[in-house]
Amino acid sequence: MKNKRLKQKWYILSILIFASAFVIITLFQDQTLAIIGAVAILGFAIAYFVLDKFWHNEHFYSLAEFAEGLGNKDRNALENLPVAAVLAYTNGTILWYNNDFASKIAKGLNLNSTYLGDYLKSMDIDKLFKSGSGYLEFDDKCFSVFVSNVNFRGKNEYLLYFFDISVFKEKAVKYDMFKPAVLMGMYDNFDEMFQNLTDSELSELTSALDKEVSKWFSQYNGVFRKLGSERFVVICHETDLQKMIKDKFSLLGKVRDFIYNDKPCLATLSIGVGKAETLKECDLNAKQALDMALSRGGDQVAIKNFDNFDFYGGISAGAEKGNKVRSRVVASSIRQLIVNSQNCIIVGHKFADFDAVGTAIGIYSVMKYFGKEAHIVYEYDSTLAEKLVSKYVTETGNNPFIDKKSALQKLTDDTIVFLVDTHRVSYCESPEIINNAKTVVVIDHHRKAVDYFDNAVVFHHNSSASSASEMFVELLPYLSNQTMIGPAEADALLAGIMLDTKNFILRAGARTFDAASYLKSKGADSVKVKKLFASSTEEHRARSEVMASTIIYKECAIAATDIKHRDIRIITSQAADELLNISGVKASFVIFKTDDTLNISARSFGELNVQLVMEKIGGGGHLTMAAAQLKNTESRDGYIALKKAIDNYFENL
Repeated sequence: MKNKRLKQKWYILSILIFASAFVIITLFQDQTLAIIGAVAILGFAIAYFVLDKFWHNEHFYSLAEFAEGLGNKDRNALENLPVAAVLAYTNGTILWYNNDFASKIAKGLNLNSTYLGDYLKSMDIDKLFKSGSGYLEFDDKCFSVFVSNVNFRGKNEYLLYFFDISVFKEKAVKYDMFKPAVLMGMYDNFDEMFQNLTDSELSELTSALDKEVSKWFSQYNGVFRKLGSERFVVICHETDLQKMIKDKFSLLGKVRDFIYNDKPCLATLSIGVGKAETLKECDLNAKQALDMALSRGGDQVAIKNFDNFDFYGGISAGAEKGNKVRSRVVASSIRQLIVNSQNCIIVGHKFADFDAVGTAIGIYSVMKYFGKEAHIVYEYDSTLAEKLVSKYVTETGNNPFIDKKSALQKLTDDTIVFLVDTHRVSYCESPEIINNAKTVVVIDHHRKAVDYFDNAVVFHHNSSASSASEMFVELLPYLSNQTMIGPAEADALLAGIMLDTKNFILRAGARTFDAASYLKSKGADSVKVKKLFASSTEEHRARSEVMASTIIYKECAIAATDIKHRDIRIITSQAADELLNISGVKASFVIFKTDDTLNISARSFGELNVQLVMEKIGGGGHLTMAAAQLKNTESRDGYIALKKAIDNYFENL
């Protein structure tokens, strides 16, 4: 505890000692000046001690008048009030307190004339006086504090009441810990996992896996029930859920590493957790959380508490899911929407790349086949696909590319809007178009973010697909049995696939090669497409300069640059790709600035989930490719935030 008056006395005493020393030294050089200084010091000291005594007398008289202002009954009632009470000056200095405050908070200490904030350090006294109420935790007790203005001797003072709510808080904590939670789980790749097994082997493996899952949940005080061969549900209390969270849901790793007959079974598990006030709401939230976990690639736990999501796991690549039935159903829905529409607007993400533009060109060609007017929202001054756009316009003579202002004018109630290669309105080229459209179709392959667009008529999302271009190619045979794209469109779609798979190295599954084969049959030229990825000598130099700044932090290569270049986004993304070639590097991050935005481009080969790292700082993306944009942030601050996000990622493994 510190006393402001005591502090002031030490300050004054220090000044007097220093001034006296100065006078003594001056005495040997200028006696007149020394005498003047001594007189000044003496006068200052007398004035201070007189004023200090007056202040104490004032304080004493204040207490006396306060006591006299109350009758004996009132004074005794206030003194013995079973609620801690304090009378304080407007500057926070304690004038008086009752017995309950003395025993529960003062603990026998004399706090008269003490500044309240020096003793109750956890409270902002000025803020308390302004708001009129507050909350105090002190010595394992909790108090609700209420402030009342009182007029004492014509002056405003504050009377503070401290209500002990420790018992109520303890009960509230117990109530919260016994709230219900519903967990819904399912194996991500059940069909693929068991497709080569006999019926008896299938029965043995599912039984062994179920036993492992049941054993893990048996540690907790919950109810575990199977719902068919690939699903289960668990009902427990919040207290048990917190224990699972503390354990970081180690069940995910146990299932992922499960060995059957000396062979890894390659199973992964997704769990959705619902938290709410009622079991019915918990059940609904659990279903939504499970859907979110699956949409982000599986092998993870998603917890939904009201409107917020928390995620655990998700460190492995999502299992490829080839379901032509879904493609056929989605294509049928889209075809009906196209037929009933008047025109079409196609919107990609900001800083459009080959995948966004390639998918958009494919959709434009389909709309032309159905005889519908179509336009692609495209900003020439902020694109990463200039070469592809130029190639398409030159080869076909078609120019469907317009700016977002012109596109907004073409939006009507009968317009079908496609949102491609993103499912987040904040990341798209024109949020105004998406928010004002009546019919929106989303086609995207990025892992689902919490702020996804949830008002789409058709939400075609598959995080196991390599690219949006691949997803659209899968729809083409079901939209019509006629040829709807030519060689130029096939090249554009192939460019999108090649960009996101790094020339069929990353995330290239059987469906990816099927899509590429289909495009080859429609005239795609891989040599022409490859030339779109060529860079100039100037870009090579800039890329080398970026890479020269690289440091290695926890198996991550981090580079930062302040280079000003028209194609800085392309240069930094290519630099991030090349940094992965450094031995021992699991992920790469390149930091660069454009205008008032700090950008971070992230890449990996899948050993480290860069999406989870970028999400920690407000970004998103995919397992092997992600990014973040930080407004009004300096490079150093972004660098520190990135390192914290990397630390957090490894802590939660």
